[in-house]
Amino acid sequence: MYDNISSVNIFEEVPKRGRNKKGARRTLGLFTSFSRKIFSNKLLVKKIFFTLGIVTIIRALASIPLPGVDPIVIEEVFKNGSSIQNQYLFTLFTGGRLDSPSIIGLGIAAYINASIIMQLLPYVINKLKELQREGERGRQIINQITRLITFPLSFIYGFTYLILISQTDLGGGGGLPSGSYLIPHAAGSNMPEIGLILFMAFVLAVGTVILMWLGEFITENGIGNGASIIILIGIISNLPGYIINDFSTSGLDVIFQQLLKGDFTIVTMNLSFWILPVVLIGLILTIALIIFVNESQKEITIQYARRVKESDRSSSSSVLPIKFTVTGVMPVIFAFSFISMPQLVIPILQSFEGFKSSQFLSSIQSSFLFSGVGDAAKILDGSDLLYEIVLFFLIILFGMFYAFIVLNPRDTAENLQKNGGFIPGIRPGSATEAYLSKVLLRIGFVGSVFLGFVTLLPFIARYIISVIGSGQQSNLNLLTGIGGTSLLILVSVFLDIKRQYNSLKVSAKYSEFV
Repeated sequence: MYDNISSVNIFEEVPKRGRNKKGARRTLGLFTSFSRKIFSNKLLVKKIFFTLGIVTIIRALASIPLPGVDPIVIEEVFKNGSSIQNQYLFTLFTGGRLDSPSIIGLGIAAYINASIIMQLLPYVINKLKELQREGERGRQIINQITRLITFPLSFIYGFTYLILISQTDLGGGGGLPSGSYLIPHAAGSNMPEIGLILFMAFVLAVGTVILMWLGEFITENGIGNGASIIILIGIISNLPGYIINDFSTSGLDVIFQQLLKGDFTIVTMNLSFWILPVVLIGLILTIALIIFVNESQKEITIQYARRVKESDRSSSSSVLPIKFTVTGVMPVIFAFSFISMPQLVIPILQSFEGFKSSQFLSSIQSSFLFSGVGDAAKILDGSDLLYEIVLFFLIILFGMFYAFIVLNPRDTAENLQKNGGFIPGIRPGSATEAYLSKVLLRIGFVGSVFLGFVTLLPFIARYIISVIGSGQQSNLNLLTGIGGTSLLILVSVFLDIKRQYNSLKVSAKYSEFV
């Protein structure tokens, strides 16, 4: 009897192993073929390794601590695995590390803002407008001015943040002061020495300039846009810490430990186990939606006519593509910067004697603009309903405004007319400008609403989860480090890298036939 059973098992297992081997060979073959295609393109390999080298340098710089911080406070704050969210202001300076402030902790925010300023100034300063129209030479001059603006702007940012965080008690719990400050205070004062603050702000500004330089290196010699790659590094480097924190606070680590031990009763007692797959499916669907909208565009047919003889005309046509996300994530950055400005400026003003008892500043602090102050999780989650509504409409407002900056209908209509191009059925000149404005207004509105929706979607999802899980045996903190803006940036960067990769493949194939 036992011999028959064993013989049956043997014959049943043989084809399964054969199928597994075939599947493994097929997978290995696909991987080998893909690797061969990549490494056969020498230019692509060079760009990939160059980018990886710069990324390694950036991560090394993120490990260099910012001079002037108190190492004892850092060790005290993080020795017990303090929540990342509860140290929100602290992590502004980590540069992707969670255990020490970094010399590149400010990132390239100042460089991005300087670029935005230089996009807006030509509409105020005519000389810059003329430079914009000079082609490559004008672009180089504007880029150089952008670099020059970046350093003082970064210095101001660094000084502002350092003043703010120097008065933030990182170790205080339950509203009780502990005296644990990131920057040691001067003797007999509630502030650090001004010379120390200026020196630290200078170091942060130099760090931003170095990042800007490395980012331009990636853009010129690597793969992808350098600034986007640097932002991507910061987002990805923080994700493991957020995920670990979420698993710990939501009790998922305990659930999986119990499941490994064979105890399935905890599954019915904890809602986090059932919420997790729903959140992951929602995340995948959101990414798919972002990809779909990001790749969607309206194509306006452009025809070019040229009179050769009186009785003969030749014409050609092309399209003017306008993406629904023509503004990128800039409206979101504008909106967050605008709405968070009081949270940064007012505490600094209140550090001076003349403003400490100001009722006006106190009234602003008690408004929805400060809904997150006192609880850093609210700063990250935007839990105040009015705060989220105002943020949503600010994104729409800035989005529709910035769409006309990115694609100026008047300049586009003038360029088409100069080059003999026209939109079928639309007269050149002012009629074309009016038509493009109408199209851009609609696309800008739809794109801005989409940006606002994706930005607030994680906030809404976390609120729904907290309502569902109220009274349950779990905190239900899931994917707190993945915001709508982060998803937009991640997807945009990867799509940009994919497009550049495909372009390099096509150019490599073309060169084989030349």
